[in-house]
Amino acid sequence: MSFEIVGYLQNMAAGEILQHVPAEILVEIKKTDPHPILEAYVIAHPGESKTHILGIGGKLLKWGKGVINKIGNSIKLGLPVFNGHNADNSHEGRTVIGKIVGVMQSTQNEVINIIHRFRDYAHLQADVASFESQPLKVPEGTELQGHEVQPHEMGTITGVILAHSATAKPAFSRAIKLATMQCLTKEKDMPVTLLEVQEFIKQNKTNPLALFEPAELLKLDEIQAEVGKHKGSENLYHESQRLKGEIADLRNENETLKTESEKNLKEKDEEIITYKGKEAFETQLKKREKLTDKHIAYIKRHREKLILEPGKEVEGQVNTFLDTKIKEFDEDSKFFNPKPKTPGQNDSNFNPAGMPDGDSEHFPD
Repeated sequence: MSFEIVGYLQNMAAGEILQHVPAEILVEIKKTDPHPILEAYVIAHPGESKTHILGIGGKLLKWGKGVINKIGNSIKLGLPVFNGHNADNSHEGRTVIGKIVGVMQSTQNEVINIIHRFRDYAHLQADVASFESQPLKVPEGTELQGHEVQPHEMGTITGVILAHSATAKPAFSRAIKLATMQCLTKEKDMPVTLLEVQEFIKQNKTNPLALFEPAELLKLDEIQAEVGKHKGSENLYHESQRLKGEIADLRNENETLKTESEKNLKEKDEEIITYKGKEAFETQLKKREKLTDKHIAYIKRHREKLILEPGKEVEGQVNTFLDTKIKEFDEDSKFFNPKPKTPGQNDSNFNPAGMPDGDSEHFPD
């Protein structure tokens, strides 16, 4: 079914058009068309239409709010745009002159399509638009003349066509093109107006510094006047900035002192525990009165293996170490003497380290 349905607003702002084109689509378009031409058309609105129905001919149809909403919601971005209808709404052999890049509905419930017209077809005159769809799904025998189309009767929309009103009469009464915009540039004989620049800045929230140097802005009387209003707080601002800088410096200095303090404390703790460990080692070893000279020589030889952990009781760690070394000595002795002497029995000929007799005196004290 072919519809020739267009809009009637001629002053649609360029910024309003851009609001309804997804940013990612615009970026993709500009990869191949840096300055795309965008056009807005009304393709459907509540009311009546003199519609051409394939295989039947012209009929007067009525369109309520429900079916108009259905049309607006069913138009997909990327639908092809053609130049005029063909005989059966098929796409084979037809030249695509653009694509749908945005859809919106006005406060009057008009469905508006935003079309990216391919630059090779920018010369084609067009001020009316139609959408093409699959056939209406109406019960057999329904009288179409004056029929009010229901949402469930609408077929899938398959494309949009552009045409010129000199050769194509629109189906709906409000039938003219909404607006045309050429993104970011114009032809040489179409200079950019101040109003368009202001609209662009407003829509894109452009920072004034992107257009002017600070020194240039400060030359303006209006800017000077505004600065004067806040002059009294200028010193407070600079003082605030200075204090913020001092606070940042103090924080850095504090972190440095904290790190150094922790390092010094750790070193002091190590010195203290080393001293206490040495003292506790000698004291606890003397308390082991039943140890032989060989036991004592063996333990002292392994003295450097005593690693004390800060924060734990020193004497307990030393005694654990002594117990371990005594046990190791007794176990090792079994390899050199089937009947090792018991603690308290001094045997100068016994050598637990397997050294030749007479070498035991070379154990470190």
